[in-house]
Amino acid sequence: MRSIFRLFVIALIISSCSGKETDKYPVQKADWESKQTNIENFDDLSHGKTYLPVYSHIYHIHEHRTFDLTITVSIRNISLTQSLYIFKADYYNTIGENIRQYIKEPIFLKPLRFAVEEYVYGIEPNEFYKQELEKLSPGKLLLPGEGEGRNAVFAAKSGWEVTAFDSSIEGKRKAENLALKYNVEIDYQISDYENARFRLEEFDAIGLIYTHMNPQKRNEYHNKLLSFLKPGGILVLEAFSKKQINNNSGGPKNLDMLFSKEELQSDFGTLKELDIVETDIYFNEGSFHQGKASVIRVLAWK
Repeated sequence: MRSIFRLFVIALIISSCSGKETDKYPVQKADWESKQTNIENFDDLSHGKTYLPVYSHIYHIHEHRTFDLTITVSIRNISLTQSLYIFKADYYNTIGENIRQYIKEPIFLKPLRFAVEEYVYGIEPNEFYKQELEKLSPGKLLLPGEGEGRNAVFAAKSGWEVTAFDSSIEGKRKAENLALKYNVEIDYQISDYENARFRLEEFDAIGLIYTHMNPQKRNEYHNKLLSFLKPGGILVLEAFSKKQINNNSGGPKNLDMLFSKEELQSDFGTLKELDIVETDIYFNEGSFHQGKASVIRVLAWK
């Protein structure tokens, strides 16, 4: 009887160890390839480096008796409008040896504003811009800082030849998807104001719809954009006035990035029939433009 018991115990141990071990919570590998991107001109980007100290192992009694630790490093893009590009993410040990390279090709992280599938300003055009564009005969239109493409697609549907630019890759993707939905074509370029390049006097109209920019460069950028406007061409602008700082319906929280009538008079004073109006409106443009807003509107001809 004793020998039978021993055999039973041995059989139980063997059977319990012979089954194939499965990972109840499998770890998924990072999908770097889906985030890889091609960058044509590295000089157009602002560069920087950062160092993150982490404890990947500890030692007990002496340095030769170590225990590995599991760590998680999370990299986030906290910019609302700018894509973040990562060229390298290397892991070095305590004595400076490069243990592992996590990224072999540049990847990008979406800006927070456009990272969701929702069109955060909606898909309908800005009302003031729409109203003024409908009074004009279609021609060539430039839309700087176009974001998700709602104004570009509206113009293309109305017969305009549309060129737009923005620094957001994700904004371009959503704009082109919207154009595809409505079966229209737009020329959407990735650029910022500093690096925008077009022929002089190329466009019949320029629409500046909530294109707030570096206040130190505002006058320079506005004059640069006007150089792309044909003689007789029209400028249509709607943006937040400085009174918007008291509202919570959208816009920069930096007072210097909001516009005053005096600033826009200075920027566009060379134009003809310059009309600048400051007013309060009620926003209903997607989730990012909702509620009472203080805006400034400009109409002028070159």
